[in-house]
This record gives sequence, structure tokens and C-alpha cells, in this order.
Amino acid sequence: MTSFLQNQGHTILLAFWMTLKVSALSAAASLVVGTVLAAMRVAPLPVLRAVGSFYVNTLRNTPLTLIILFCGFGLSFAQTMRIIVLPQAFRAVIGPLGSVLIALIKNTTIAAAIGVPEAFYTMRNELQSYGDIVVPIFAGYALFFIVITMPTGLIFGWMAKRWPVAR
Repeated sequence: MTSFLQNQGHTILLAFWMTLKVSALSAAASLVVGTVLAAMRVAPLPVLRAVGSFYVNTLRNTPLTLIILFCGFGLSFAQTMRIIVLPQAFRAVIGPLGSVLIALIKNTTIAAAIGVPEAFYTMRNELQSYGDIVVPIFAGYALFFIVITMPTGLIFGWMAKRWPVAR
């Protein structure tokens, strides 16, 4: 086990660093796209509502693996969104957003499908090379994911209590 960590420790840390980078970039892009889509779905123009609904329903029914392979509107009522709609919407989604972010962190493992050397990809390679220590490898990776996701859940739980939605 010690020789494994000496040989693979740096690779493991780089893999988790890639996992964190993929998660952060995905979360930022998702927040931007999600905000635009939310704005479209409450827009005063029926065509924007229809396009937003079509996009959301299409993506909701598309496997994540396909979405990651393809990745890639606008506002007309920005002041209303910025002053009224978005502050309320962000407060309402703090809790669910934390859950989605945790799922996103865990779902970065599919990035291996396009050759991104994130944690799952690296673990799979290590299991092939160090098959005699399968349990410690799995336990180590599980621990790293807990170290990443547990604080995320705690922070979003605190934020949801700190900024509750007035009902």
C-alpha cells in the first residue's frame, strides 16, 4: 500500500484536481445556462417560453453522456430579472442547488468517456495495475469524494438556512 501511494499519490491528486476543475466549470456554465433558461420560461414572450420549455424538456430526457459530448438566448427584460425575479429564484434554489452540485461532482466520472483523466478514470487504471489492493483503492477514492461533497452539502445547508425564502 505504501509503495502504491508513493508511486500513484501525485497522479491521484491530479485526477481529483481535474474532477474539481470539471465540477467548477460545469457548475458555473450550468448556473449561467440555467438562469437564462429560467428567464426564458417566465418571459413575457410566448416564443421564449416555448423555446425554454422545449430546451429543458429535451435535455431532461437526454442521457447525460450525450449531453457532455455536444455541449454548447437572450434577455429583453434584464432589469426585472436582476431586481425582482433572480433574487427570489436564487433564494428558492439554494438547497436544491447544493444537491445538484453534489450530484455534478459525482457525475464528473463520465468525463472519462471523452478521455478526461478525472478521478474515476485514474482509479480504473490503478485497479488494473494494482489489483491486489482493490479495497484500499476504492476506500481512498470514496473518502476523497466524501471530502469534496460533504463540505458542499454543509455549506449549501447553511446558506439555505441563512437566506430562507419568505413564504
